[in-house]
Amino acid sequence: MKETLERELAEGQLAGEPQKLLQSLRRHWAGLTVFVEHPQVPMDNNAAERANRPLAVARKNFYGSGSQWSGELACACFTLLATLRQQGFVRGVISRRS
Repeated sequence: MKETLERELAEGQLAGEPQKLLQSLRRHWAGLTVFVEHPQVPMDNNAAERANRPLAVARKNFYGSGSQWSGELACACFTLLATLRQQGFVRGVISRRS
């Protein structure tokens, strides 16, 4: 696939968006294919997205509080909970929701 990419760019017949796309693909090739050489690296970041989802939903729900201290308290609680969950200490209802 990389050979095809390089050949298409070398021929110089592409212009506009297709050329920009292939140039971007060439620039990011190492990062896009790291999971091929390192199977322990997942192909997607779904786990990270799922981990951040409760924070995004909570942030939307807490905008109405409007105070600095409540935002800082929520941040501290989320950090503590995420650490406990990551270490396997949080089970039950909290774990099932995430």
